[in-house]
Amino acid sequence: MSTKGDEMPGQPDYNNDPPASQQGGETSNMAEKETQQQPPPYDQGQQPGYAGQQPPPPGQYQQPGYAGQQPPPPGQYQQAGYAAGPQTVVVQPGAPTHTTIIQQAAPRPSNYLALAIFTTICCNIIFGIIAIVFSVMSSSTADDGDFEGARTKGKISLALSLVGIFSTIIIVVIIVVYFTVVVAAAVNAVTNYG
Repeated sequence: MSTKGDEMPGQPDYNNDPPASQQGGETSNMAEKETQQQPPPYDQGQQPGYAGQQPPPPGQYQQPGYAGQQPPPPGQYQQAGYAAGPQTVVVQPGAPTHTTIIQQAAPRPSNYLALAIFTTICCNIIFGIIAIVFSVMSSSTADDGDFEGARTKGKISLALSLVGIFSTIIIVVIIVVYFTVVVAAAVNAVTNYG
């Protein structure tokens, strides 16, 4: 239970308040105090926290703290603190400096296995199988860390695949032309003797 000496200044004593019927004129005083303590209505002409500043007109937004500066023209944006041109880097003596060197591994050379399989299935089984063998050798050489040897064997696989594809195309063209000529000659022979 609180006593009058324990009350905080400005805080009502809820424990010892008389009922509303005994308060009489005190309820109107409380209503007056509540209306006096309400914040002022929002003024749209001034933002809170920026006393004395008016908001910029529409279309001319300006960040607080950059008064008088206009944004750069499009395409010439410059990040704050990074001036164009040569810059000076100052290293304080006695300050520890750490150098980190990131070494990127050389990209793994292609072995052209997919092309070799395509050649084997669709075009030329002889050149295709040899190309698959060189492709697998290229992969194992790359696994050993010899990227130059893997690149060489991969190029051999590519060359064998291309030779197999082109040789098949040439053979098919020759066969089509031959049978076209033979069939045309046979048709002419039948029509001439018939």
